[in-house]
Amino acid sequence: MLQNLLASTPTPSIAPAVGSGGPDIATILITGLVTLLVGAAGTLLGISLERRKAESQALVAKRIEVYDEIAPRINAIICFYACIGDWKRISPEEVLAHKRAVDRSVKINGALLSPETLAAHRSFMTEFFETWIARGEDARLRADIAYLQNEWGRRWRSSWTRRFSTQQPDGREARAALATRQRAAYDAFLGALARDIGVKG
Repeated sequence: MLQNLLASTPTPSIAPAVGSGGPDIATILITGLVTLLVGAAGTLLGISLERRKAESQALVAKRIEVYDEIAPRINAIICFYACIGDWKRISPEEVLAHKRAVDRSVKINGALLSPETLAAHRSFMTEFFETWIARGEDARLRADIAYLQNEWGRRWRSSWTRRFSTQQPDGREARAALATRQRAAYDAFLGALARDIGVKG
């Protein structure tokens, strides 16, 4: 009788039922870890993007400062050469002072400027000035001195003559070609500076 009673009493099950459909602890842990990692990655990405944006804005702001320093100076240079604008307020010595200031600004800020702008600066200076004349000698202006003397008239100073290159354009075509190259070099330099600050042209 005791054997019959023991045989008829069900034995409690300790292991969970297979296929019950409930999530196990490992699945819960993995899901939580993945969620945490995705959230952390998103946060880090957001911080990185914000930092890059701030750095980009700082770079553009500095390039704008450089543009504001250089643009009026190269404009003064071409105005003197072409006898336009306020050219009679500018002397050859002031033209050279503008050149030195532009060169200094480009040298100091060269790491912040694009290769295109640096190349345009070199081309501009090559077209407008004769350099490396002799140790200690100032650069000389590649300008049509006869044309300038005629435009200045009696206000021309004889002491200015030594500021000009001795390699003068010979004939009307040569003078026109020089003026065309100088205008193109000016436009290229100004355009490159503008593109560095995000102005498309």
